[in-house]
Amino acid sequence: MAHHKSSGSKGRGGGKSHGSSFSSKKQYIEFQVWYCDHCRQGPYNPEIVVFCTNPGCGHQYCGNCTVEIVRQRVDH
Repeated sequence: MAHHKSSGSKGRGGGKSHGSSFSSKKQYIEFQVWYCDHCRQGPYNPEIVVFCTNPGCGHQYCGNCTVEIVRQRVDH
């Protein structure tokens, strides 16, 4: 009987420990991208691309361009 109780508590404890360590390893980075206000081309990284690369557009990144925050998972 004592063996059964001990085994049951180990199973529950192991499950909780595994679950919390698994979720704590998930890490994310966030970065900003933009889409051209004139032709909707994108996404572009505003730190690298300040003019739309769509041939015939060439619009400069401005306050009217659509901006989104992208969240990406980083695995170790």
